[in-house]
Amino acid sequence: LRDNWCIGFSDRYTVGVWVGNFEGDPMVGVSGTTGAAPAWRAIMLALHGTRPGGKFALPRGVERGRVAFIPAVEPVRDELFITGTALRSIRIADPVAARPRLITPTNGAVIALDPDIPAPRQRVTIIATGAQSGATLSIDQRPLPTSRDGGRLMALWAPVPGVHIVTLASDNTAFDRLQITVR
Repeated sequence: LRDNWCIGFSDRYTVGVWVGNFEGDPMVGVSGTTGAAPAWRAIMLALHGTRPGGKFALPRGVERGRVAFIPAVEPVRDELFITGTALRSIRIADPVAARPRLITPTNGAVIALDPDIPAPRQRVTIIATGAQSGATLSIDQRPLPTSRDGGRLMALWAPVPGVHIVTLASDNTAFDRLQITVR
């Protein structure tokens, strides 16, 4: 890691701290939480002295509203909205109703085989969501053994070098397809 940053604000100050070196060399053992953040905190404490920061006034044209999720996947919470656009509830789509799709690996992923790990121990995890019963996963038109974990269809594939097509299908209809490269 070469540089780390911490940027924050109060009702009176906005402070950004950069910690790094001008040569661009890596900073060994320093991260934003150990380098920039403690410096940012010290600066903010010095700026505020004995008077802590106050509450923010809502800008004109902004209102606060309570939002509930249906079903209750998260607790009810306050959010900020442009005046007149506040939502009282957000309905979460049923995951089964979602379009079936491959979520991992991503399209265009390049997977590197590790020469230090025995080939039988190297696997690529393939995961699809929204797939109904009877859906299949395949690589280069060869079906893969699958398992289910909740609403996910999963497979482990032993990678071989080359360009490969991963397909999620059901009843001979491809719902999603992606390409990966193994090196």
